[in-house]
Amino acid sequence: MKVKLNQIIAVEKGAKERTQKEFTSIHQGLAKTDPMQGISRTYQPLTEEGEKLPPEHKYIQVNVNERLDRIQAILVDLFDVTLTKEIGNTRAKGTVTVDGVVLLEDAPVPYLLFLEKNLTDLRAAIAALPRLDPADKWEWDEQQGFFKSAEVRTARTKKTTEFVVVQGSGVPEKGVAPQVKEVTNDVLAGYWTTIKYSATMEPTRVAELLDRTDKLIRAVKFAREEANGLEIDQAKAGSALFGYIFGK
Repeated sequence: MKVKLNQIIAVEKGAKERTQKEFTSIHQGLAKTDPMQGISRTYQPLTEEGEKLPPEHKYIQVNVNERLDRIQAILVDLFDVTLTKEIGNTRAKGTVTVDGVVLLEDAPVPYLLFLEKNLTDLRAAIAALPRLDPADKWEWDEQQGFFKSAEVRTARTKKTTEFVVVQGSGVPEKGVAPQVKEVTNDVLAGYWTTIKYSATMEPTRVAELLDRTDKLIRAVKFAREEANGLEIDQAKAGSALFGYIFGK
């Protein structure tokens, strides 16, 4: 019987979870031996007139062989499903194509899964890249290998102090001291020329990298789905394996 690889992949996860849960329950139950033990006792008085006692019975509740049969049944199914998937993975191939260009041809499914995860991680790293401050105008400095801003010229002032007469005018009257006030002024002292440097990235370049990465991730997903659409024969291995283990 033929099945598609993506169907087997979908079935395998549920089979693993169910098998693990039931196997664990059976395994833990087999650690308690009392339910596997039974007894039957009947009493025979020494004489006909002797005291009559009812028989005693303890019935077996857990049969080891039955539990092993159940373990075998659930594991046979899981072994067969997993083998079918792994055989499919060795045969299923996908081609990664972006904008009509083949970047990777006939890649196996496990590698496509690896690519998808790592490209998703890479996208998160690219999205977090520091960007140039849009408040400044930047240009690439080829010699230094990073960006520099346009020159900005700003004035620098310094404070000067002088004393001025604030009472009267002309020549002070004899015997009258003039009133003098200290005055502080800001005067031009020079100019600052500022150039900023940045080794961050242009926002447009980050956006371009994100767009390219998104396209590649989509192409990898498409290739994986294409590969998982392969039809394969259901493989059988569990019965032979457990037949050897539990054979007589």
